[in-house]
Amino acid sequence: MNQGAFENKFDLSIIIPCYQEEKHLKQSIVAIHELLKHTDYKFEMIFVDDCSKDKTRDIILNIAESFPNVKYIFHEVNVGRGGTFMHGVKMAAGRYVGFLDIDLEVSCVYLIKVLAELEKGADVVTIRRHYAIAPSPSFIIRHILSLGYKFLIRKYIGTPSMDTETGFKFFNRQRLNELSDKLVNKKWFFDTEVMVIAHYNKYSIKEVDGLFIRRSDKATTVKVVSDTIEYFMELIRFKKRLRQQSMLK
Repeated sequence: MNQGAFENKFDLSIIIPCYQEEKHLKQSIVAIHELLKHTDYKFEMIFVDDCSKDKTRDIILNIAESFPNVKYIFHEVNVGRGGTFMHGVKMAAGRYVGFLDIDLEVSCVYLIKVLAELEKGADVVTIRRHYAIAPSPSFIIRHILSLGYKFLIRKYIGTPSMDTETGFKFFNRQRLNELSDKLVNKKWFFDTEVMVIAHYNKYSIKEVDGLFIRRSDKATTVKVVSDTIEYFMELIRFKKRLRQQSMLK
């Protein structure tokens, strides 16, 4: 993408990838809006619904009528998290752009610290999640998988320890645009891809510590065996591509 083709009408563009979010979408948007309206940042919200089957789209339309500076896209075909986010980026008019999981299991209050790091000159700012202890099988599984994946990325790909899979990532938009042609994966592996490629392109990456609190009303979507196999196969393909692009020896 050519950054010169864009005009920064906003300080911040928040992309909100949506899939089956009716239970918490409106409440979360109110929380984000209340937080940012007390700052000097001029911001927009861009909803990209990836074929939700619940009432998510109706709620988005209601939000667009109730809040200023709202855009939305409704996909006709499900494309996945990475493709959904990058579709929203194409519509963004902010000098900073990013996304956060709209269930707010990591609170939107961390946006203030994230923006402060971007203002200091960071190219990418993410949340490093610290899990609130919960006596449940889903918590134990998620925590073990998170630790294991961080270790695997560090040893297999050779990057520093990063919480690549966090659903809370913000970018200097110009720098993200420069990476866009290198980003291939349109699904969940996008999270790993964008962080690793940013690292090997010597982007300034900052992590802000944030507490992850699992919502009791949300069922886990983790499929331990199939997800582990899928991610490992993606890692193998990704490492091969990094070598072909001379990022890895």
